[in-house]
Amino acid sequence: MYAAPSAIATSLPRCTLAPDGRSGRTTAYIWLAPAVARPIFCSATLRKTSDIRNRSTKSGQIWRCTMKRKILYVGDSITEGISGVNYVKYIEKELPNYLHINQGLGGDTLLGISNRLMSLLKNEDFNYIVFEAGHNDIIIPYFEEQGLLLKMTAKKLRARGSIPTDINNFKELLENKIREIKKLTNAEIILTTLSCIGEVLNSDLNNKRAVINTSIKEVAKKYECKIANVGDAFDAKLRSVDSGDYLLGGFFKLMLFDPIFSRRIKWAEKLSRHRKLYFTIDGVHINGEGAKIYANKIIETLRGCPDFV
Repeated sequence: MYAAPSAIATSLPRCTLAPDGRSGRTTAYIWLAPAVARPIFCSATLRKTSDIRNRSTKSGQIWRCTMKRKILYVGDSITEGISGVNYVKYIEKELPNYLHINQGLGGDTLLGISNRLMSLLKNEDFNYIVFEAGHNDIIIPYFEEQGLLLKMTAKKLRARGSIPTDINNFKELLENKIREIKKLTNAEIILTTLSCIGEVLNSDLNNKRAVINTSIKEVAKKYECKIANVGDAFDAKLRSVDSGDYLLGGFFKLMLFDPIFSRRIKWAEKLSRHRKLYFTIDGVHINGEGAKIYANKIIETLRGCPDFV
């Protein structure tokens, strides 16, 4: 799932805690010197959080934020939400008392997503981590069998570190990365299974997805991670409809037209109907109905965590 990537979040600086006399809540004052001043996170979800305020001073910036429990979302373009509908925004509306940090990156793979997460965890911790990975481990090799522009896209993705893992090696790599991640954080880790790669379930790509989903479930059980079983929920829904076989389209539709035309939910739904799709706009990137499946499964899993309030 490649879509124009959003900026990567920078490392969090240390913050000073102080009580708020009016509200009784603890507040974090985060100092950013002028020479290094930059947004703490680049996620649109976080930028719009009402508890973040920016006050300019002569010598720099102070970010004032009421301390909230933090949910970090790492993944590919399904999580980033630039092409298609952003499921994180649905969760944010349902759980407004949490800080939602979106670190999805279009086109990223298990290897790239894991490495980005470990880099983040070296500087900051979170209460919950939603980990979505694996679509592009199937899709990038698929691109490499298509036309010149998609082959070039696959090459650029590999060059930046989004290197796909063969489905037969996926479980081993996921195990290794989860072990490393658990050494860096005490956060509750939620693994999501993969939604469809094409809405026709008996395709070769969806058969590969089934292998990866089995691996994700087995690793989650072995390493005591929570599982948001999005894949089975999609499969159940898709068995009840007669979807078309549209899959990703050509380079220009995938990279230019679809991200623009799906900016509004109504436009995304119109795109889906035109292609005879029910839960995605192109067989992969989710529409409003697909986003609700992701959001509902993740919220259900979060609420099943012992310390979730």
